[in-house]
Amino acid sequence: MGSLSPPSGAGVHSRNASFAATAGSPLRFERPSSRDFGNVNIQQLLADEAAGTMTASNAAAAPGASPMPGTAAGGADGKTEAGDPIKPTTTFTEENFAFYFPDLYFTVVLSTGQTVELLPGGSSIPVTFARCGEYVALAEKCRLAEFQLQLAAICRGIMAIVPMEFLTMFTWRQLEVMVTGNPEIDIALLREKTMYRGNVSSNDRHIQLFWKVLSSFSLEEKRLFLQFVWGRNRLPATAVGFGRDLFKISDHTSSVTTNKHDNYMPVAHTCFFAMELPRYTNERTMREKILYAINNCNTNDIDHTHEGRANMQMVVNDSDSEDDN
Repeated sequence: MGSLSPPSGAGVHSRNASFAATAGSPLRFERPSSRDFGNVNIQQLLADEAAGTMTASNAAAAPGASPMPGTAAGGADGKTEAGDPIKPTTTFTEENFAFYFPDLYFTVVLSTGQTVELLPGGSSIPVTFARCGEYVALAEKCRLAEFQLQLAAICRGIMAIVPMEFLTMFTWRQLEVMVTGNPEIDIALLREKTMYRGNVSSNDRHIQLFWKVLSSFSLEEKRLFLQFVWGRNRLPATAVGFGRDLFKISDHTSSVTTNKHDNYMPVAHTCFFAMELPRYTNERTMREKILYAINNCNTNDIDHTHEGRANMQMVVNDSDSEDDN
């Protein structure tokens, strides 16, 4: 039985707590709408669904249809010679709708892969051309409400810390930055919030090399560096957001003792946002040693520890929570 698959990009999130666009409206206490999924074109949705079961032979035989340019030599697997799905150029009408959708019923596939009925007995109610608008409207409503339980729990948690009336002042993007930090890594800000310990000075040659190398890193490499020294991959949005936390750079004890600086790796003290940095003699060595360290010492991310992985497997039963209605 056919059913429309989840719209591309809907309900996306990451373990780094980035807020998805679909979460924006509920967090701002507005009713979500189809704009959270982007512009939905009913004809395009239906065309994509039809392409899933279309072959070169039956596409050519469809009433009033012609395959997309370059698809005439397509195979029976529903693919063009270039490997793309065969899509008809026709507009769906009452005459050809049943041809393209012989097995489309009032069901929809959720993000979990579960198929649910949009109407009582929907799995045995075929979608006709006259009711295709009703079908898309019901599918949209179902998908928009799919994360209601989870979003309600997020809202309750946030409102336990921040009063609701304050949350309405911010967009979801602004709230994301305030909660999780700036996704861009501002090296100038990090440098401003850095202190040097012992005999280390901001004017030392190896410190100047360090900032030059760090500034040249890609965004992903900068995030790995932060994870290495702080156990997180974002900086606070502003200097005020650092609070009392300052990035601390000191000499590498062993390298100073032996005076063989290029033989040692940097050492991070993640809990203290601190790093012992050897006095590398050149930029190439500085880059290679830091890149090796940040790419091979990533277990200081709390999500990668044994306890973190165990917590991620926990299932929270929210059925006993108060009804938000």
